Amino acid sequence: MLFNINSDKTDESELQKAVENAFVVEYTSYANTKTISGHFVIYWELLAKDSCNSPSEDVLAQCCLAMEESLNSVYRQGRVTDNSIEALEIRVVKSGTFKKLMDYAISRGASLISSKVLRCVSFTPIMELLDSRVYQHILACLCLIGLLTPSVK
Repeated sequence: MLFNINSDKTDESELQKAVENAFVVEYTSYANTKTISGHFVIYWELLAKDSCNSPSEDVLAQCCLAMEESLNSVYRQGRVTDNSIEALEIRVVKSGTFKKLMDYAISRGASLISSKVLRCVSFTPIMELLDSRVYQHILACLCLIGLLTPSVK
């Protein structure tokens, strides 16, 4: 699967690498191109059982930055130098959200055996289900740590 915002092409393996160090039960994403620059939105279901144990806004902001820094140099150039990509966004969803997604897929005829979570989604009913279960979100902010630098010359 490939994400495409402006000239950046980010694949599923890059996204997986960016998510690896978080306490994420499951995740998916989409390329939000509703604005001129566009940005990636990552939905996370965390290990925490309830929103009372969710990470602070500062921790999520640092997660956004860490994810951005682990993406490719074209992404970083578009994000920092060219301003052609907006800030990455993490949306934390309630526990059980991805089970609900799988139930929805199966109800629409997906095979129980071969069903797996898609890493990039754009189907409106799935987006609506995900958005209805978001309880926390954060956009990456370059000013928080100031570490995001393009390694493109």
